[in-house]
Amino acid sequence: MDADDNESPATIFVRDLVWVANSSSLLTVSGGMTSTGAHNEPFCVASDQPSLNQSKIDVDHLQDFLTKNPRNSVGRYFESLVYYWIKYIRGLEVLVCNEQIKRAGRTIGEIDLVFRNEQDQLVHWETAVKFFLHFPQPHSFSSDYVGPNSRDTLDRKINHLFGHQLKQSLDGPINADFREAFVRGCIFYHPSNLSPDRKHSRLHAAHLRGRWIHSSEVNKLPQPGNWNYRLMRKPHWLAMTLNQMPAIPSMEIDRWVEQQFEHSDRPVMLCTDRSTGNLDGAADRIMIVSDQWPSYSKK
Repeated sequence: MDADDNESPATIFVRDLVWVANSSSLLTVSGGMTSTGAHNEPFCVASDQPSLNQSKIDVDHLQDFLTKNPRNSVGRYFESLVYYWIKYIRGLEVLVCNEQIKRAGRTIGEIDLVFRNEQDQLVHWETAVKFFLHFPQPHSFSSDYVGPNSRDTLDRKINHLFGHQLKQSLDGPINADFREAFVRGCIFYHPSNLSPDRKHSRLHAAHLRGRWIHSSEVNKLPQPGNWNYRLMRKPHWLAMTLNQMPAIPSMEIDRWVEQQFEHSDRPVMLCTDRSTGNLDGAADRIMIVSDQWPSYSKK
């Protein structure tokens, strides 16, 4: 793992775990719950979860768990942290974790997590951490929210969560009391349209926000004086861990981005170094995509 002397890997793990538990849901509660708290639909968005106090974390145990169960992808790393929070912080019984569903010898899906909550109710969670770029121009996608990999869109993920994934436990041996989507993430808005008039009905009003640009649009980033940027390296796209990598001074960001995309079109995520300034409080995260995005490339 890349980390400098100021922030240990254990500290980064702790930051990410707290972010998983305490950050805003990406999706809003829609349907699923009546005013009395009873379910009137089979699926909903997980809400009203207990917050996590950092003092409750056994840092050595967390580091040992994640070191023994390394996850290089953002999604799998996120799943590991959710599992750790449920089992070792909240102390709940986990009945199912990443269990494949097979029919006629063929794998048709997977159940992420089934656990017994503090009220002794069985809960089936499908978990996800997603990052989407607001892209409302006329295009061939079926959503105004497109992933860094443009095959992924917000609407496609919502349809998959509620139309397929959460249904996996309906016919199984475990009769869950709740079937919920636990989704964290961030929506990135272009500087030309930071507050769109048309808002997605399933996005949480308090969802995390960032800014995105094409690689040739570095001049659209605010560059107040000696501002610093830091690269967020996978799988640590969760909490903004400022000391993962050396700082990139704002005066050098143009050349850095040019070098980054010279031989690759992979997106990069930056966070701003708050120790030296503030990007209007709205662009703590910055997603930079190649000029070819949203055209898909395997490079």
